[in-house]
Amino acid sequence: MGRMEEDAAGNLWIGGQTGASRLDRSGLVSFGIKDGANSSRFYAISEGGDGSIYFAGRDLYLSRFDGNMLEGLRPQIQPNVSTVWTSRPLMVASNGDWWLLTGEKLYRFSGITEFSQLANRTPSNIYTSEDGLKSDGMFQIYEDSGGDIWVSTRGSTGDAHGLARLRKGENRFSVITGSGGISAGKSPASFA
Repeated sequence: MGRMEEDAAGNLWIGGQTGASRLDRSGLVSFGIKDGANSSRFYAISEGGDGSIYFAGRDLYLSRFDGNMLEGLRPQIQPNVSTVWTSRPLMVASNGDWWLLTGEKLYRFSGITEFSQLANRTPSNIYTSEDGLKSDGMFQIYEDSGGDIWVSTRGSTGDAHGLARLRKGENRFSVITGSGGISAGKSPASFA
């Protein structure tokens, strides 16, 4: 159970290889396949701007907690995707964009106002090393207070490890180099 997210109400959501749980003032409540998930594995938890809790599971199948059950769907991305071990493959940005990380590509879905719009939706953008990222193995993602998107990457060698930033309103990532404070061959594992 290594994925955690605190929601606006102060509940702690915990996800991992065996299910998802919510820790609130009443105690611990667990969620899994019997509650509408496609798998008992939860790789990421993210809170949307409306306070809804979203999960990314196996093969980047997405779920939304509706207050009682999990409602699931899958956007139109390649099947059988893999993620970099310990990555957090889902982020819902403050502008409503959905970001999905895989071991090969970074997917962006813009203009989403309702969770159901993601069902079989084609990505608005697909990013790889050709778009300014250090490698195609997406590791972690973060949105800063100004709306810039930060992505760390991993690869089979240290040369592929790195950090890139997509400034708000731009469409190409810029790699942060050693002169920017990131040591060569390093890939940030968390942001704050």
